[in-house]
Amino acid sequence: MNIEQLIENFDSKNTTAIDISDMLLKGNFSATDQSKFVEYALQKGKYIQLDAVLSRMSASNMLLKHSTLSKSKVHDNLQTMLLILGEGINWKIVYPLLFACCYADNKSELSNWQTSARKLLFSLASKDFDLVFNLLTNYDPQFRTIDTLLSANKDKAIQKLLDIFFESDVYVSAKRAVRQILLRYSDIFVDYINKNYFSYSYTHKILLCNLLLSHSHNAKAKLLLQDIIESDKGFISSQFATKLYPLPKFKNMPTKRYSFTFKDSKRAVKIVDDIEIVFDVNDNFVPLNTNNAKLVQPIFMSEYQIFCKELEHRLNYLNAAMIRGYNFELQHFLQCLNDHFFAKVAESILFAQFKDCQIKDIFVINNGKFHNLENKKIELSDLSVVILHPVNLPKKYEYLKQMDIVQPLYQLSRPVFVADQNEKATNTVKRFKGKMIKFCDIKKASFGFANIKKMQGCLYTKVSDTIIKYDCINMEKDIITLGGISFYKSYNVTFYGSIPQFKKSIVSPIAEVDDKIFSESLRVVCG
Repeated sequence: MNIEQLIENFDSKNTTAIDISDMLLKGNFSATDQSKFVEYALQKGKYIQLDAVLSRMSASNMLLKHSTLSKSKVHDNLQTMLLILGEGINWKIVYPLLFACCYADNKSELSNWQTSARKLLFSLASKDFDLVFNLLTNYDPQFRTIDTLLSANKDKAIQKLLDIFFESDVYVSAKRAVRQILLRYSDIFVDYINKNYFSYSYTHKILLCNLLLSHSHNAKAKLLLQDIIESDKGFISSQFATKLYPLPKFKNMPTKRYSFTFKDSKRAVKIVDDIEIVFDVNDNFVPLNTNNAKLVQPIFMSEYQIFCKELEHRLNYLNAAMIRGYNFELQHFLQCLNDHFFAKVAESILFAQFKDCQIKDIFVINNGKFHNLENKKIELSDLSVVILHPVNLPKKYEYLKQMDIVQPLYQLSRPVFVADQNEKATNTVKRFKGKMIKFCDIKKASFGFANIKKMQGCLYTKVSDTIIKYDCINMEKDIITLGGISFYKSYNVTFYGSIPQFKKSIVSPIAEVDDKIFSESLRVVCG
């Protein structure tokens, strides 16, 4: 029997895989003939039939027939089988088989080769990454085997996927597949963008920000977007800020039923029927009229608890916006003011508009109207709105801090810290050296920053693109003894996983550290 007859039998419905494998073993076929048979099966896409034939081949017989093969070779390995049966085979026609094996259904015979096919692809990708990626786009358009490329080179795989996403002539289905893969490997994608964001063009930055928005379920992605908005203000449109900091989903509280004021450390809630209820800062009920206290408390307590939760929601939103320097797009800001409680809280807060990094207007809200600090009515320009941080309060308005202004937001009464000449000269803050403070107090005070983390000999956190490092003289259980405080740009810090390496990093000059970040970093530990 010659190879042509064997192939003819292979095509016949009356010949089984057992028959073909016996013919191959017993027949005196040359290596060229064997290769011809394998190539024919591959070209015809008869992967399952070929699998059945190869699975029937006896490892011992094959090793005897090919004495040059090492006995350590496992015969159920796809690469070994193909080399045994088809010496000198054209590997270009093997590639589709590899991908067919990689994403074969578990019930398919091809799934037996899944592990070895992935190993073979990984081996190929390690030698020629571009070749395997091109094969992937041809034979696996849904990128189901992308993990083999990620294993070979994570950064290169992510960049190749982004190249497809950026390409204008690529089919929408391919871009959709890329988006789904990046969502599946969200952490790897976000880490890559964190390292390479500033190397992209204007157009690609826009696309990347939209991609990151789709990863908003990922805490790292959300933090990265916040950093981009704050550190790349010259580029990022306020539309991304609006999407990242959307108007909170406040519950619709009945505005006719409630009105409220802040009375020093107490909250007063006035109900429509002229019953006034006061709660202290710990939400303890303070009856103003003992005659109706018993009646009022059970009726309104449950509703008041909802009220407090919603009020706290708004205050936290505003507080975080002030600390992180969030810019409200004007339309977004006006939309927030449509919320009755939000507008009421905002009446005791100082807002500002900046132009060319300089304060254009500082204003307050009174009955829905905007007034400057001379109590003159003003119209807001199209510039974005920020909650004024006290470090930016002009000296001529310092007297406001001395006035008894009750604010639900920790704003005018907030401690402000400014770097002195010695700190600017040494680039280290040592004014709190030796101070002992509880770690839980530091974490509580650092609201608005990235989570403060411990590592050997220091604490570190991040706000915008600045990493703040708190050296520690001693760390015993929950008590921290502070040393110096220094600042680093995140791109100057080397990370091993999530652990930063500061030894070879460049310390940022304190004179160049944002005043708000400097002040907030010291407020966290001032106690």
